Amino acid sequence: MGWLYNRNIHRRSIDDLRKQHEQEAVEYTGGIKARLLASEWHSRTWYAIIRLEYPAGHERFGQDTTFLAVDLIDTANGQFGCKSLSEDMGPYVENPPSEKFKKYIFKHIPEAPGKDAENFRTRHGIKFTRLSEKLLPLDCQVKPTIHVAAEDGGTIHHL
Repeated sequence: MGWLYNRNIHRRSIDDLRKQHEQEAVEYTGGIKARLLASEWHSRTWYAIIRLEYPAGHERFGQDTTFLAVDLIDTANGQFGCKSLSEDMGPYVENPPSEKFKKYIFKHIPEAPGKDAENFRTRHGIKFTRLSEKLLPLDCQVKPTIHVAAEDGGTIHHL
């Protein structure tokens, strides 16, 4: 997906446009309820933890999903633009999340959904467990490994 711009922003503040973006981020069709659990704004990035709840009759009913949205933001030249991404796309961002928000991410979404998400989390020092570690048969369960990117250039240390 490409960039979407709202060029008709005369007399609207950046805060108003941010609020509008937050509202649009949780608009889904088909009876799916989306809840914004937490979000964090930076000059060029918006992080949001969004929970999708599927209604009765939906093929994913009972399989609610929580994901990390990582939207790139452009407010240059009096415009408001965004490129909607998620961590499983492995985006490269200018503004990493704060330490506090990294803890929220791990609390709400401990498993990294795929290799690109693992790489994204490693680059930004966000803890994660591997999805495959959670799917082991019960008789093979081991304590999940928490992966933390070190400050020595990205080496993964197992705790």
